[in-house]
Amino acid sequence: MRKEVLTSPKEKIIQYSGEIAVGRQATLKAHLRWVGQVRDSRMMLFIGGCLLAATLLADPTAAQSCRPPPGDVKMKNLALGKPAFQSSIHPHQIVGSAEKAVDGNCNGNWSKGSCILTKHEEQPWWFVDLGDSYNIFGVVVKNRDDCCAEGIHQVEVHVGDSLENHGRSNPICGTIQNTSPGSITTIYCNGQRGRYVSVHQPRVSSLAVCEVEVYSTQ
Repeated sequence: MRKEVLTSPKEKIIQYSGEIAVGRQATLKAHLRWVGQVRDSRMMLFIGGCLLAATLLADPTAAQSCRPPPGDVKMKNLALGKPAFQSSIHPHQIVGSAEKAVDGNCNGNWSKGSCILTKHEEQPWWFVDLGDSYNIFGVVVKNRDDCCAEGIHQVEVHVGDSLENHGRSNPICGTIQNTSPGSITTIYCNGQRGRYVSVHQPRVSSLAVCEVEVYSTQ
């Protein structure tokens, strides 16, 4: 197993025990320990040629920005500026409409006007139309950092070519487990192919995300 740490200049001991999501709802039980220079809040693991991600928050209060999944191959954010849709818009003076999740603004503060928010309803959804079918490497989802961050727990990301059930009938790529304020979750889809990337709240609630980025090598 090879460990890599990317970009904060404090020497710390980081430990992680538990299960790591590996796309398509697979998990890996792991125990990690790193001593040395910590230069980012994420550690990448390469095990048997498979890229896995563990979110290790060295400093939970540190500001984060959206970024492509680390890797040697240049990635392109296919979702940026593409048509986006959602189940409803929460009635608020700040309009949380669908296009705000693909505007390139990763600010997680709702008052800054760059997050989407649906009404409180049965299984709200959001999706982006990439315009063509691509092999998707990963999907990055930015959570709110001002309040209500726990609302993103177990939200599902689906990828495929169908709009049945607003994309939920497509194969699932993964679910979001990190509910810390301002968290950035990268779900690795391992080349799962699709034109539509959708985000689904699996219960009666609202759906709020501040940015969705979709990466492919195509």
